[in-house]
Amino acid sequence: MAAGTVYSIDSSALIHGWRRVYRPKNFGFIWEQLDVLITDGRLRSSIEVYSELEKKDDELFAWCKERKEAMLCRD
Repeated sequence: MAAGTVYSIDSSALIHGWRRVYRPKNFGFIWEQLDVLITDGRLRSSIEVYSELEKKDDELFAWCKERKEAMLCRD
């Protein structure tokens, strides 16, 4: 894991960003940078966030599902 600030993100931030203010088709670079943070172990989320997003089972959930192992806190 790289040194630096570690961020925690919740479902409302992901939903609001994905659907309203930072749609991937217009702001793909933001989601690419989130991927960098996830890969570096610097963007984390709880399993509850994953469970909430799973209920909708849409493109945002698919995005999170692809990153599940790297993004979710297990402890």
